[in-house]
Amino acid sequence: ALLVVHGKQDPLVPVDQSETLVQKMKSTGNENVTLKVVDGGHGFPGFNDETISTVIKFFNQNLSNYSIQVPSKSK
Repeated sequence: ALLVVHGKQDPLVPVDQSETLVQKMKSTGNENVTLKVVDGGHGFPGFNDETISTVIKFFNQNLSNYSIQVPSKSK
């Protein structure tokens, strides 16, 4: 399984590179590949709560020996 998270405003890596990676992976029989495009730029700082939840859900579904909880927001 592969989860690719790519920011639409990434100034370093064009989103079409992630799209090409996903297409190539699927063309070789790896159907469990997901591309999530978010509004952020390059790297983790652009992740919003929805993206973080998607990543945690992906980990919990695909890493059977681990369980990750969504951290609660501190006020």
